[in-house]
Amino acid sequence: MHTGSRDSPARSDAHAYEPTVERPGTILAAVALMYCGAVLQLAGLIVVLGGLNTARLKARTADARARAGGLSDDEFSGALQSGATIGAVVIIVVSLAAIALWIWMARSNYRGLRWARTTATVLGVLGIIGCAFSAIGADGGGTAVLDIAIAVLAAGIVALLHHRESTAFYAAMDVS
Repeated sequence: MHTGSRDSPARSDAHAYEPTVERPGTILAAVALMYCGAVLQLAGLIVVLGGLNTARLKARTADARARAGGLSDDEFSGALQSGATIGAVVIIVVSLAAIALWIWMARSNYRGLRWARTTATVLGVLGIIGCAFSAIGADGGGTAVLDIAIAVLAAGIVALLHHRESTAFYAAMDVS
């Protein structure tokens, strides 16, 4: 489909959303940090899944076995295995959804969609709160470090999205 004049190149429908407004550095930085957030989320998934078979978890299992009382060893092992499997599946699904959100928000904010800035801000604030609670309740190690890194990253992204240059970019994208 040719939408330009005889002297201008044709634009496909796939690129119809491309802005004529130049993206400021604050938007480019926020988008890059969102992609970093997706990578950190993936690293967190790997750390958590790798930690499912740690000595600390085994100690908790022994403590739970002592309190289980009426269960046979086979019943307790079966219940423990089922719980671990369900927990791993939930962790994987939630982490993959979070990775998808990071990427979706990066792409949508790159396009200058005002709703994406609002959504990213809300998700960022919720992420900061969630990471703070998670870091406080973490048993130390890699997950607490990743929680703090993601919270700092989210705070930086929200600040960049609401910078004066970013606000002008979203306003210009609304009218273009």
